[in-house]
Amino acid sequence: MSRVITAVSLQGRSCGPTISVLPRVIALPGDVLPFIPTVREIKLRNSGYYASYFRVRLTSTMHAADANSIDPLWIVSVPEVGVKPEAAESNPRVDPTLEEMRMQASRLAKSWPPLPPEPGLPGASQLPGYGALASCAVEPHEGRIPPGGVVTIRVTLRAVHECDLDGQLVIDLPLNAECADPAAAPLKVCLLLTLVGPDISRYLDMCRIFF
Repeated sequence: MSRVITAVSLQGRSCGPTISVLPRVIALPGDVLPFIPTVREIKLRNSGYYASYFRVRLTSTMHAADANSIDPLWIVSVPEVGVKPEAAESNPRVDPTLEEMRMQASRLAKSWPPLPPEPGLPGASQLPGYGALASCAVEPHEGRIPPGGVVTIRVTLRAVHECDLDGQLVIDLPLNAECADPAAAPLKVCLLLTLVGPDISRYLDMCRIFF
């Protein structure tokens, strides 16, 4: 009996995704008010020859709430917190001053994304985002980038109170949309914010000058 063994040798080199992100830092030095949403954009560019995938790390997927390790950002996706509510319509038949007050109250009540879970609520300490200083909604939070393509991620920040915030967004680059195995090292975007309330004294000083 004779046997024939055939061996096939495959040679080549695998190439990881070539993804870049801009800007690498989102800095808001003192121009952000608590409770008021602030929107910025980051762009992911695929300079490679093959499609790549991205996935922003959300607070709900990173770790459970821990009193000894609190992340300053509650990073959420649209499926987690729902879409942004539609703005209320103005009524031209009522007093303009009262209507403007009503519209401002409605905009504040419908501000998006929702704030992190507050202390004092039953079970709040076990919820993702407990103790965070600000909410950070990313849309889209995952997707596919075609070769030579660019994806824009909309980042909406909303803080609880005045503070200095130093956090980051981590963007994983998985092999495909279904798995968590990395195709390349994650990308990081730093978030540096100084949140202050309105300076009434400065407004009064301006009034003294002009009046």
